Amino acid sequence: MKKLLLLSLALCLTLGINAQNDDTSLSKSDRLAEKMTQRMVERLSLDEKQEAELLKINESFSSSTQLLREKGLKPSSDEYQKVKDAYKSEVSGILNEEQAKNFEENFTPRMERAGQNKSEFKRAEKQEQRESMRTMKENLSEEEKAKMEKGKQQVATYAERNIIPALQALRADFDQRLSAEEKEQIQALRVEKAKRVAEKKASCTSGDRMQGDRSGPRGAQRMGDNESWGKSKEQLASILKNHEASMKEVKAKLEPLQAQWKADLDRIRAAYFPSEILEARSERGDRRKGSIGKYQKFMKGAGFLLLDQNAEPSEILEQMKDRKKAKACCAGGKKAPNMERDSKRVLNAQPTRDK
Repeated sequence: MKKLLLLSLALCLTLGINAQNDDTSLSKSDRLAEKMTQRMVERLSLDEKQEAELLKINESFSSSTQLLREKGLKPSSDEYQKVKDAYKSEVSGILNEEQAKNFEENFTPRMERAGQNKSEFKRAEKQEQRESMRTMKENLSEEEKAKMEKGKQQVATYAERNIIPALQALRADFDQRLSAEEKEQIQALRVEKAKRVAEKKASCTSGDRMQGDRSGPRGAQRMGDNESWGKSKEQLASILKNHEASMKEVKAKLEPLQAQWKADLDRIRAAYFPSEILEARSERGDRRKGSIGKYQKFMKGAGFLLLDQNAEPSEILEQMKDRKKAKACCAGGKKAPNMERDSKRVLNAQPTRDK
């Protein structure tokens, strides 16, 4: 519930950054202000009079931020801060004591971060979500913790017996359509990716993280790694483009399987996970990936290409754990490289061609 409340204000602030000077954007502004008002009415338990007053305030706030954007002012500017301060004051003026406290606790921190750039904003939001989830798990009883751990094991077992083998079968069929050169490239990229993960784990152990300060020999090595990484992205993008039709076939075959996997995993988690944990998972980034979660990376793009169809399913799950640990070592620095995401960027930048 708290996350939905925070998201409402973020949507309105984002509008002030992205709105354009035309009639269409104004209508979108009005619609967004209305949606934001509806959510705040629900989360703050406002009456009809407060709702009408809040709608006017939100519409004014949307218009004000749009005008500031048109003038070329940034959200971190003094003018933006004045608008945000005025908005908080106006909203607080129509709330009772309990509602005002709720608004102050949930909206104010998000508004103060609205002057940060997009990456900083998202990083702060994710950190807040992680801390909230960590606190929630710490407050579980020992019995609930044990039951949840058993549920995680059940999910992993299900993936090892059902999801990974099915994906490997599709990958083996797809492998027959690759040229000898493409197979060699993919295998080389698998080795490169494993090497990068091992380096990150080693740097985490030694305290010399991959991310962060680029000065000195470690920074020079990282810059060299990134140059090699750029070539890897181009190779992946080229292979994906050459087999675009085959990838569409894979996607079509996966759709019914995904529906079954989702239903089965939902049943497992519902049986073992506390309801508040499930609710929190649905409110954070998990809602984008669904209950299939981390296994979805092997179902499209570079993740599917790099899936080793000859490896043991348990080995693949161990590799996933290693990558997760390596990524955690990069916390606090810039976002860790993501081969699937980066290859998509290269792919989208290339002109369409058929083979």
